[in-house]
Amino acid sequence: MDNLNLEEVRDWLGAVEFLVTEKDGAYVENATSECVRVENVCGGRYAKYNCEGEFIGLTDDVVEAVMWLIEMEDN
Repeated sequence: MDNLNLEEVRDWLGAVEFLVTEKDGAYVENATSECVRVENVCGGRYAKYNCEGEFIGLTDDVVEAVMWLIEMEDN
């Protein structure tokens, strides 16, 4: 994450805005195919999925969800 440039930061901020404003089923994917999808489930609004499509977890915090995408892309 230390290697983000200004353009990448803008892209990720756009991803945050997109997830906040979109309806269920919308998603953001990183370069390594992990994704965060907007869901309407008990326990969280943003579902995290790994590159194989396996469910990883839920969060109500959109920034936490996008940070997870960034971290997974860096690994």
